[in-house]
Amino acid sequence: MSLSQNIWNILQHTPRAAQHELRQLRRLLLGIRDEVRCDIVAVRERDPAAKSDVEVLLLYSGVHAILAYRVAHKLYLGRHYFSARTVSQLARFLTGIEIHPGATIGKG
Repeated sequence: MSLSQNIWNILQHTPRAAQHELRQLRRLLLGIRDEVRCDIVAVRERDPAAKSDVEVLLLYSGVHAILAYRVAHKLYLGRHYFSARTVSQLARFLTGIEIHPGATIGKG
């Protein structure tokens, strides 16, 4: 079952107050899906040690930082500045890499 389907199943059994937030999260994740795919492809093309997409997604701190940035950036653009900085700081704590949510980073 895909992430999108899992979120949809959760939405059907969640109180209305949280449904709106979960719908926004689902839209956000679907919105960055293609960008994340491009980031993974870029790592695979540039790093000869990268053996699979799963390895890159799960084990590369730089990819984790970019993924968190993509989420934080969408929040930032939606004027959710505190949430964006929270995601950014959590990513810095986990990866040691900090990317400001207002920064502009292209695909790949």
